[in-house]
Amino acid sequence: MSFREKAAWISLAVTVGVWGHYFWKLGSLLGQEADLTRLFVNSVVLSIGAQIALQLVAHVTTPAAERSISDEREDRIESRATSVGYTALTILVVTLALASPLIIGGFGEVPHDLFADAAVAMPNLIILAVIVAEALRSLTAIAFYRLGR
Repeated sequence: MSFREKAAWISLAVTVGVWGHYFWKLGSLLGQEADLTRLFVNSVVLSIGAQIALQLVAHVTTPAAERSISDEREDRIESRATSVGYTALTILVVTLALASPLIIGGFGEVPHDLFADAAVAMPNLIILAVIVAEALRSLTAIAFYRLGR
């Protein structure tokens, strides 16, 4: 397995693991008094720390020749995977923007407490869009590496 494929697997595992836990925990805390900011910051720090630690392990355990400058095939795979991820992100964010009036209660009078729910929902839905796009980018890269394209 090439170093860049290992990096894609690490990115996928950390993204799904850390952010899956974040959204599971967020769902269980909704409607309760909770420090959601701390949950988010802890998830960001854990995600960055896990990525760095696992990438260092991959770096140390991969021979230097395999870590060297990427070849044309790897560049093409990364480019195509990034294109898929960016397209997914664009579609998800535009969909959220168009759906935002429905998320905050339509176009009419909105009860005050609904704005509080929307203040939690919208940023987390945007974070979810980024997480889904990154997971899709990693999955696409892994698929291309496995298929040898």
